Amino acid sequence: MKDKLCAAWRKIIGFRLHVPWPAALAVLLVYTVVLTLLTFILLPGDWGVMWALIQESGFQTFLWNWLPVALVTFFLFFALGSMTLSAGIAGALFTALSIVNRFKILMRQDPLYLMDFTLATEVGSILINNFRPETLLLGVFAAVGTVAFVAVAACFVRTKRIPILARVIPALAIACFAVFANGQWLNKSVIYNGLPMRGNMYNPVDSCNSRGFVFSFMYWANTNQLRPPEGYSRSAYAALHEDRTEEQEEVLARKNPHVFFIMSEAFSELSDSDKLDFTGFDDPLVNFKRLREDAALYGHIIVPGLGGGTANTEFDALTGMNARFFRSASNVYRLVASDMNSIARQLGRAGYDNIAIHPGDSWFYNRQNVFRFFGFSGFIHLGDFPQDKDSLKGPFVSERVCFDVIIKLFEQHRERSDAPFLDFAVTIQNHGPYANRYGSAQNFTSDIPFAEEEIKELSNYFEGLADADRELQRLVDYAEASDEPIMIVFYGDHMPLMPVHIYEQLVDSAESDLTKMTNRYSVPYLIWQNSAQKAQSDLAEKTEGLGLPSHGRISSSYLYNIALYLLDMQHMDAYTEYGLEMLREYPIVLEESWFDTAGNLHTEGFNEALTKYKSWQYYRLADERK
Repeated sequence: MKDKLCAAWRKIIGFRLHVPWPAALAVLLVYTVVLTLLTFILLPGDWGVMWALIQESGFQTFLWNWLPVALVTFFLFFALGSMTLSAGIAGALFTALSIVNRFKILMRQDPLYLMDFTLATEVGSILINNFRPETLLLGVFAAVGTVAFVAVAACFVRTKRIPILARVIPALAIACFAVFANGQWLNKSVIYNGLPMRGNMYNPVDSCNSRGFVFSFMYWANTNQLRPPEGYSRSAYAALHEDRTEEQEEVLARKNPHVFFIMSEAFSELSDSDKLDFTGFDDPLVNFKRLREDAALYGHIIVPGLGGGTANTEFDALTGMNARFFRSASNVYRLVASDMNSIARQLGRAGYDNIAIHPGDSWFYNRQNVFRFFGFSGFIHLGDFPQDKDSLKGPFVSERVCFDVIIKLFEQHRERSDAPFLDFAVTIQNHGPYANRYGSAQNFTSDIPFAEEEIKELSNYFEGLADADRELQRLVDYAEASDEPIMIVFYGDHMPLMPVHIYEQLVDSAESDLTKMTNRYSVPYLIWQNSAQKAQSDLAEKTEGLGLPSHGRISSSYLYNIALYLLDMQHMDAYTEYGLEMLREYPIVLEESWFDTAGNLHTEGFNEALTKYKSWQYYRLADERK
């Protein structure tokens, strides 16, 4: 039937073109340029800005987007021996991916990633729940156009037969070159981040709209990978799931305390250094020092990053999983793409309402989606905060305003519900760099001959630290005055972003492997309870059953397990119980090494228990569906 239709059309038109393969290559070269331009046009950003960026890059932005398109098209040409088929398949592939990327950005403010294809159900749900008529129209237009192009071209254009060796050898050469190009260029941060862009460098949407979809997709495919541990078996870890309905019902039947879970930007005890003197000045940790003496639990968490990587610490504390196990991604939130277990979901099973708060852009670290995947029912972000000048300190929402919102949301909850409440917040005011942050005068003295710029860095940082310290005390005073039982979990996300010389002088230590390897990653945490909760359960007494190490340092991921243990909810989930077992034996777990309770470093690799711990976390992130 197809041959008859083609013959009829050729008879009407009166010609059929036989193209030699060198000429076909020339045609395909022009075609790949046009197809690459189409991928840029299908981006939801401004085409004028995109074209200006292409020119600004000396056409490198175009080159790195064109290269994958050309390699796929030319490989298909030699593999299939047909100009029309190779053009049609390549066109359909890159057009379809570009359309999906366009509408994923428009619907979720997040570009298309390779790992999205492992979550077909979730992606399909996104398209269905956020359907727009233009999605269907553009998709239909692209599909019909591709089919029509291939059908017409197949009728009137035929590529002259190519000798088999002239097909096999170039196809293999292109495949080898593609592997080389991917390993040498398409996965290199220095190339990708070196391209000009508009917007915020940390916003993947701005990055994609500035650097092109194809190159962005390839770069992220290389850098955001989730690989199973060696010997991993999905069925083995699925079998560890146990029905804990009885335990959940027991927790639901009792009165549980409200929980303020607060991660404070760059909160550290850097000012505690004996090389700094605050005589004649205000001690930036005056309240925290008093609180850590009265807290039910105080210690230090070893976080995944230095001077940044807030999302990784956030992930650790909220999920009980160690972001160090997922270093293949630029930040672990890149790997969160579906509903998963977290402290929000666990407390939800215990009858809690919840809210997440971060006074930054909702797209930052993809929190607008990640918090939903974690089970938070709402997310208060920068757009929900007051936008007046008085709400800021430096360029960010102040600690004062952030804690105002924390308290306000709790009070609003209490007015409408008797359910316990999880109030999770991430502050942002004291984010680095610090040299010109607040215009602070020098607020410390030291025998160390710091440079003038370093004195500015430290003075501004200490002013912001004092703000966080003051607001924590205000929250504690508020909670103590309440008749409602309240538990506060407070911790820093990482050490501040400081010049290396400052760390060398104030932080680095040669005392032991423990201090040498963890001092730059050590930030304080405390867990405090008000009198109303203490009347129900003395948390200080409960901490004795945790088996914490004498050195007081633990991986940040154990905060999840400790919080649920102190709430007497550890029995609701087998993984939480296993994490508590690991805490007692392996308090600090790094990428491939660990410290024991005495502070001894072990570099011989992971044993069976640690391998199980790592694999179980992979299962919860990649394979478990909530």
